[in-house]
Amino acid sequence: MARKYEVRPNDYAWNCERCEETVLIARFEEIAKFIEPSAVWRPEFESCFYNNGYGVRQAYIDDINAVRKRRRLAPIMFTETDIMDYGRSLDRQAKAEQRRHARDELTAKTAEQRNKLVDLACAEAAKLSPPHRTYEQFKADREQRQLENAKSLEDARNGPQH
Repeated sequence: MARKYEVRPNDYAWNCERCEETVLIARFEEIAKFIEPSAVWRPEFESCFYNNGYGVRQAYIDDINAVRKRRRLAPIMFTETDIMDYGRSLDRQAKAEQRRHARDELTAKTAEQRNKLVDLACAEAAKLSPPHRTYEQFKADREQRQLENAKSLEDARNGPQH
């Protein structure tokens, strides 16, 4: 579910497809009223996700899942999939608008309608292709290239060896 990337060292986030965002939004809204008012992460998540159109940080998923666990609800689980046009898009404003629209649409529905929509989104997400390369494979390849480049640079500095 989604494309994993590193925001900064050991801080990961996910670029989602629309179907995955539908599931995330529904699962978040399901527990939103149970989040402690003092929880700093909630307004940060809502601002980043609904207003700025950023990917969703794993730390926010962990925070949401902690509330879901307290409510005895299934956690939100992300797995890496291939990224399509929507997930690849850099138009953050369009994504933010899409997310606000999806949230408004979901919250306006009855519980039964919402569950059907989420079930359809889950089924669509389950059909997404696996990634060509996982983030871990990408990271390992990048580290290998950096080692090779450093060795090549060092060899060039030392000149030809006889």
